Amino acid sequence: MLNLRDIDLNLLVVFQQLYKERRVALVA
Repeated sequence: MLNLRDIDLNLLVVFQQLYKERRVALVA
């Protein structure tokens, strides 16, 4: 069974990446 904490950290990283990409897309 996976650790919920690990999943939360992975989701945070993914959302941060998406947020950065969206910011770059909006600025560009």
